[in-house]
Amino acid sequence: MLEHGEGMLVGSSSNSMVLVHGETVESEFVPTRPFRVNAGAAHSYILKADGSTSYLM
Repeated sequence: MLEHGEGMLVGSSSNSMVLVHGETVESEFVPTRPFRVNAGAAHSYILKADGSTSYLM
């Protein structure tokens, strides 16, 4: 479960990434889903806990 300010580091190259925030902020359109991140296309990279990168799949 993600807390406010948490998410995944995602990018189209392993050298440049952005934080994609988890769906922890309430909206009038959708309820919170702290287990979910809309991270983008499957060809994007994600930074893993061990410091390595891999494709989202």
